[in-house]
Amino acid sequence: MSIFHRSGIGFGAAAAIGVTIAAAVADRFPGDLEFARAVQDIPGEWFVWLMRRGDELGELLPLAAFAVVAVVALLVQRRESHAMLIAGSSAWYIASPVLKALVERPRPDPALVEVSMASSGFAFPSGHVFAATVVLGSIILLAGSISGGRHRIAVVIRVASAALLADIALSRVFLGVHWPSDVLGAFLIAGLGVALVRWALSRQLATAEARSPTYDAPASRGRFSHRMATRWKNLMQSRKRGV
Repeated sequence: MSIFHRSGIGFGAAAAIGVTIAAAVADRFPGDLEFARAVQDIPGEWFVWLMRRGDELGELLPLAAFAVVAVVALLVQRRESHAMLIAGSSAWYIASPVLKALVERPRPDPALVEVSMASSGFAFPSGHVFAATVVLGSIILLAGSISGGRHRIAVVIRVASAALLADIALSRVFLGVHWPSDVLGAFLIAGLGVALVRWALSRQLATAEARSPTYDAPASRGRFSHRMATRWKNLMQSRKRGV
């Protein structure tokens, strides 16, 4: 991993920790109320419909379905290492309820913003956004592999995933169940989890690659895809030889 990647993970970790500590101290951040009211003031039935769909698609079942489809697409193309990245990132979701219990941040006050649906539990971080970030973030990262190296399909996957992620995030604020800072915290912490899983997997595969330096994997499109595919096959070779 380059110094830039390590610095990025370090910065992300510092930001995630900082936001979490701040959320434990303050019920809302400066600007939370103003941003929430601005989102709720957006006119049009089309926007209400969009926010409702974001709420529905941000549930665990639809997101799990997206993850399964992506994993199957990767396994069909023998991209086992990439499938492991999605599975490992999805497992990071367990951090969300743990952080909610530790931070104990209350939900937005109905006296301050319009609360359109009942919600239980604590607010920070947003569970919907946390789950969406680990699943859709991984899909965005691996879109080139999921699409089989077809550039246009990869672009469609990335744009659709990013748009859905933004829709889910805005829906939490629009419906009054989260402050914008709850959403920000979920983005940062879940994104950090995806980066850490990618780093751990790359480190494991790099070790296998060092043990089998002469193995030559078939070329694949994209530097990340080629590197991960090569390291995974080297790992499998090492295990078969009992190294």
